[in-house]
Amino acid sequence: MSERTPTLEQRSIISTLDTPLFVAAGAGSGKSATLAERVAWALTPGSGSLGTPYIDSLGQILVITYTHAAADEIREKIRMRLRQDERLAPHALEVDAAWISTIHGMCIRILKAHAFELGLDPELSLIPETRSSELLERVIDECVRDLSSDDRYARLSAAFEIRTRSFGAQDRGSSIVGMVKQLCTAAASGVDGFGSLSFPGIVEPLSARLSAYLGSCRAMEQLLDSMGFKAGPTNDGAHARLLQHIQAVQGFLSGSDLSDAAAAACVDRLAAPNGRAFGSKGLKDSWRGLREEYRRLILSKELISVASLRTQLVDLASEVEASFRARKAALGMVDNQDLLRLTHDAFARHPEIAALYSTRFKLVMVDEFQDTNEQQVQMISALAGDHAEHLATVGDAQQSIYRFQGADVRVFTHRGEQVDAGCRRSLTTNFRSHADILSFVERVCSSGIIGGFMPLAPSPARADGYKTRSLPRITVELTSGAHGTDSARRAIGAQQLATRVKAYLDAGGSASDVAVLMGTLRHVEVYLDALRSLGIDCVVSGGSTFTDAAEVGLVCALVNLLANPHATRSGLYPVLTSELFYCDANDICLLATRDHVPADEADTRRFDKRQLAEGFLALIEGGPKSLCAHARPSACLLRAADVIGRAFGRMRSWRLADVLEGIVRESGWISRLEKRGPQGIAAAANALAAIRFASELADQGGYGISRAAHEFSNWLAVTRQGLASLDVGAQGVVRVMTIHASKGLEFPVCAVAELWGSPRASDGSIVSEHIGSDIFAALIPASASAHLEDDAVPEPPSSTSAPIEDWARYLSFLSRQSEQAERGRLLYVALTRAREALILCVSVKVTKSANAGGTHWAPQLASDACAALFGADLPAPGLSQIEYGGSAPALVRRVQVEKPAVDGSGTPFPPFDGGGAFEPIGIAEVRASSVELYDPAVFDGIAEARRAARPWSMRVGVFSYSSVHAELLRGRGRGSEDGGQEPPDKIIRSAAPIAEEDGAVPPPSADDADKATDLGSAFHQLAQTIVESGGFPSKERIDAAARIWQLTRSQRARLVSALERWWTSSIRQETLSFATRRAEVPFFLKIDAPYGSYLEGAIDLLCTDPGSKHALVIDYKTGDVGLTPEGIAARHAMQANFYARVLMELGYESVACAFVCVELVDGSEEPVVARYRFDASNIHSFF
Repeated sequence: MSERTPTLEQRSIISTLDTPLFVAAGAGSGKSATLAERVAWALTPGSGSLGTPYIDSLGQILVITYTHAAADEIREKIRMRLRQDERLAPHALEVDAAWISTIHGMCIRILKAHAFELGLDPELSLIPETRSSELLERVIDECVRDLSSDDRYARLSAAFEIRTRSFGAQDRGSSIVGMVKQLCTAAASGVDGFGSLSFPGIVEPLSARLSAYLGSCRAMEQLLDSMGFKAGPTNDGAHARLLQHIQAVQGFLSGSDLSDAAAAACVDRLAAPNGRAFGSKGLKDSWRGLREEYRRLILSKELISVASLRTQLVDLASEVEASFRARKAALGMVDNQDLLRLTHDAFARHPEIAALYSTRFKLVMVDEFQDTNEQQVQMISALAGDHAEHLATVGDAQQSIYRFQGADVRVFTHRGEQVDAGCRRSLTTNFRSHADILSFVERVCSSGIIGGFMPLAPSPARADGYKTRSLPRITVELTSGAHGTDSARRAIGAQQLATRVKAYLDAGGSASDVAVLMGTLRHVEVYLDALRSLGIDCVVSGGSTFTDAAEVGLVCALVNLLANPHATRSGLYPVLTSELFYCDANDICLLATRDHVPADEADTRRFDKRQLAEGFLALIEGGPKSLCAHARPSACLLRAADVIGRAFGRMRSWRLADVLEGIVRESGWISRLEKRGPQGIAAAANALAAIRFASELADQGGYGISRAAHEFSNWLAVTRQGLASLDVGAQGVVRVMTIHASKGLEFPVCAVAELWGSPRASDGSIVSEHIGSDIFAALIPASASAHLEDDAVPEPPSSTSAPIEDWARYLSFLSRQSEQAERGRLLYVALTRAREALILCVSVKVTKSANAGGTHWAPQLASDACAALFGADLPAPGLSQIEYGGSAPALVRRVQVEKPAVDGSGTPFPPFDGGGAFEPIGIAEVRASSVELYDPAVFDGIAEARRAARPWSMRVGVFSYSSVHAELLRGRGRGSEDGGQEPPDKIIRSAAPIAEEDGAVPPPSADDADKATDLGSAFHQLAQTIVESGGFPSKERIDAAARIWQLTRSQRARLVSALERWWTSSIRQETLSFATRRAEVPFFLKIDAPYGSYLEGAIDLLCTDPGSKHALVIDYKTGDVGLTPEGIAARHAMQANFYARVLMELGYESVACAFVCVELVDGSEEPVVARYRFDASNIHSFF
């Protein structure tokens, strides 16, 4: 330890080599340096017997760390320490080959070394965590795709949703998919996988619980009688309810049907007992006990209703796990859980391999031992000699904050209990923090927040580096308010934090000294806005929020746009309206509108709607003239078309990364971001990192742009990638990060906020906990959760045969307790990151207590912290001081946030000195200013011809009826005697409509007129179903189509009416006379025509007979309201002629066309049908 002489505590650890060690190492106590020194001592002559070294080389050490970064750090510390001693310097060359890694790195090294013996691929590769998560999602999708029709899981799919239905919601555990994920995750941390997982508890008949409840009701009635109870106006209803319960339960128990279903029906009729009207304390306590019995009754009913589904859930999860393993094996890849499982199996099934490694290492050290689990400990112990005699574990239970990743702090404490007292060591000298900070940490955490708290002592040799001695070293910013003030408290608390940071900067401190550590980044924007409103530059530099960054979402939208220009919602629209181009509503309306081409004289509309993509692609291809007449596209829209059009052209030969970087640079976006200072530079870093990740996914998988877009979106959905802005440096910038991201770091000044929320027992219906080497789980439906949480601490069940409600209550309690304890440890970690000064921001809800004159503070962690600092009463609003054991009092500022009155009075947001609203730059301001852009013809020094801006399209030369129709009606066709196409009215008059019986046409209806296209699409989809299935669509299928096409309620009714009209129509009966009926028949013909070289389209329904040259074409029409039958026939004659011509090109000699207006009826309640018949004598050539 070159920087300082080892303390007595450290020397004891360094010099103890031949016995197991359990080291509790506090924050900042130099444990990494101690481990490096221990390795050096083990190589030093005299550390072993008879003056020899304890180990001969680094090949005899095994060092396990939690992260790759920690492994690199220890590796370098060992290397540097060895180089300082001439005798040990040659061993420094062995460092890179030494067994210093994460546990997963150790496993893959063992598996590769014995691949042939284990039947594994020697080139075993590790699947990235994000890809593994994505693959698991696909496997789950496959396994649950037909779950509702699988008889094995019929009851399971009837009891729970397969997936969470809420838009944007994640499957966290309340759905079947969420519960399967939870079970797979829980089993993965078990020693034997699913063999370690079980659902304890027996299912007792619900009638037995009802009988017990009846006994409690009778006891309550007897108590009332003994106390001379008399009914009154305030308690008569409660007493009547008690009697009703007794009568109802007695009636049930005296009946013949005592099944759980009948008992559940009885319970459902029992309203919750209400005894608040009874004034006697004895009565209140007894009534409270009765209500608790009622809660247990309800809990039993809910648990029993799903108890039989536990086996089905485990079977489904096991099926998913087996499929997941098979899929990974097919790819020749493994994930981290596979590494642990395969290594465990290798040792169990190959004793010779286990023996080889059990005697190989004489020095086994595990750093961050508090972040391991039972499965990992058993594996490491097998490598540490007999009875783990060479194992030294180093960690800090007070810093165990990775429970969500499977870490179990109880493994740490259990190890401490197993090791003899003489083998336990502590590192309690803190070399990082000032003594005042350590005193404050002890004051906050030692009063119950952390059980068995281990205090830390400051290092006497530590230098004081505080830059602003005029300011207090410890500040508490307390924000309090009543129920309903959460958002206001958060906003005010953020302002309090910002003003404290501003005071530090004004006193001469540096922004780069300050870190804001948050329990969650869910509301980080509130804090960023508060800091920036005071002119403080800040960036989010740590936390798994990469996918939440707006700039990352914009890159994803760009990839989607390049993959599919018609992906409006996920690509084109967000790109156009983003900071890339600043297109506004006028631009969007311009693209989505075109000049209307009248179909006939009755058609007087001026404009038509069109798809946004259609308009944008037309602008790229034809410039402004392709838009509406007299349209004046903005400079922003023209720039977007220019830049994106050029990108389309580059897709033929450029890498995805180069195309994307070309867009973000040529639009001027990166340049503008870089000029915004640190915040903009951080955003630019994230954007460029997103481009790199998207390109790497495409290159590694060999994907085309469409697959790359899909894979990138999936990757963003599952990745826990940290923000790239961490890499850009933080000079002059306040860093904001999660407390988890700060682990292992330290900062001169820390501000701590947003970690006070109440813990949850579980994110869904599965609660699981490690108890020893077993994993016990409970299936608790949402309807039962409210009956679990109370202040009482449940007794541990006596055995796995205890009632399931006892296990549910106990496991739920353990889960909440573990979560609450981890929040306390999270607070400890945050506080101990500070070297010189600390700002603690506490938000507490203050409510009146049930006890007269008292108050209650919430949530629990905030309440505990306030109790530790202030005692029974909060300080008065304003400034005050508290003693905490430091060299000077801590400054406290309390702001009381008042809830606004019903009439709107009250000021929930008191003003702050130096405040000011943060107003982001607006689109109008940007559009009005000059936007610096790169030369549009140059990118990275590569000149491009202007013509390259026009993208090549696979659809060049392809035309359809719609395009021909538009050409003809504009009068731009060719082919008539005077060089022009026949006028449309002449074509229509030359058609041969079949006479129909006159009938009344309903008057026009404007109902949902803007959704006619969606209604038509839904009808076509279901009409195709009728043809292919031969039956009428089910209600579920109709509902699904209505959801897909976003139909309103009235549209759905119209859809059903149209389907029924078609189903019973004589024209449909006519189609059934043909031997062959095909729906949605596409055609794509190579043809020589003035409109292009390839003709495409689709026929709604084509009816033919084998060997016949005659065909019947059915075309469905929705709408056409307000036209006479003659007008309808005239409107569709051109399209009928077109389809007939197509079929005659394919060899048919005569074609009958029937355009069925499924929303219009004639006098006989049949749909209005416009009929046409074509042969060589009357067919018109469009080609």
